[in-house]
Amino acid sequence: MSLSEGILLLVTWLHGMAAVAWVGGSIVYVVAIRPQQKSYETSEQIHHFISLGLFRHMVDICIAILIATGVILLFDKLSDSVTGGMYLTVLAVKVVLSLWMFAIARSRWGGKESEKKYSQESVRRLGWQLTSRLSGVNLTVILGMAVFFLADLLGYLFEKDMLIP
Repeated sequence: MSLSEGILLLVTWLHGMAAVAWVGGSIVYVVAIRPQQKSYETSEQIHHFISLGLFRHMVDICIAILIATGVILLFDKLSDSVTGGMYLTVLAVKVVLSLWMFAIARSRWGGKESEKKYSQESVRRLGWQLTSRLSGVNLTVILGMAVFFLADLLGYLFEKDMLIP
């Protein structure tokens, strides 16, 4: 293994670990932490500490790692002559879904007061309940699982293209 291959392996590993940490952390938040917050009468300070303080820093670090390593991996694959049209199409969808996840994370940490006001005004609407379940961290989990599937699909497509002479 050459030095450049070793560095690329490290970049790929960092990319995967950041993705696992973010999506896995989001799943833990949705499945374990948020239900506990709803079942107990917690003060706003504790809720703020649990939902933002611990998770926000991890997500910020994961996003920075994903962007840096993703750009490196993108250029590595684009420079490979074996990369076909189907691979590039799936890669483009993966990038768009990832950018959507980044946008959700950025909007999630800003404007907490406006989110609280909006939720108080709309909490009784059936449409709000559906929308709230398909937004924020829930949507991040769904998109994250889709991105993981696309990553596996990209690996399959790349291996398939490598086998064709």
